[in-house]
Amino acid sequence: MEKIFEGAISCKALLEAGSSDCKKLYIDKKKNTKDTRYLAKIAKSRGCEVVFCSRDEINALATGKTHGGILLLAEEKQIPQLTQGHVQGFLCYIDGVEDPYNLGSISRTLYASGCDAMILPKRDWSFAEQTILKASAGAYEKLPIYFVDSDEELVDSCKKYELPI
Repeated sequence: MEKIFEGAISCKALLEAGSSDCKKLYIDKKKNTKDTRYLAKIAKSRGCEVVFCSRDEINALATGKTHGGILLLAEEKQIPQLTQGHVQGFLCYIDGVEDPYNLGSISRTLYASGCDAMILPKRDWSFAEQTILKASAGAYEKLPIYFVDSDEELVDSCKKYELPI
């Protein structure tokens, strides 16, 4: 499903990670900065359309007010099951998180500490993806994330793939 992501940091993370299908980057035509030129260059290199438009047009598309004149239409993050891929390294299982701001902070901290993947109980976080992405300063998009259906599945997967957790 496509969503509008807001703000330079979120848009940059999505474009740099290349893990989401980015469709259209909207930039306020009055913003001609090093950041906006960089974002436009990355977007074009990934086949993403770049649209320079008025702030009023951007405000009409945005849901929030902290976009800074930059929006990105992209597919929401697809999080695979842990059993779908073999991962190695420093893995962290995070459970009991209810607040998207907290998940964003946790993602940022794990990414900064060199975590190779975050494992979460299966849950639909798509409603809060934009909040998580902003709170994580883009780390949520860059950090590999996997879902597990249950604690038993986590234990079984860790045994099967010989993963320390």
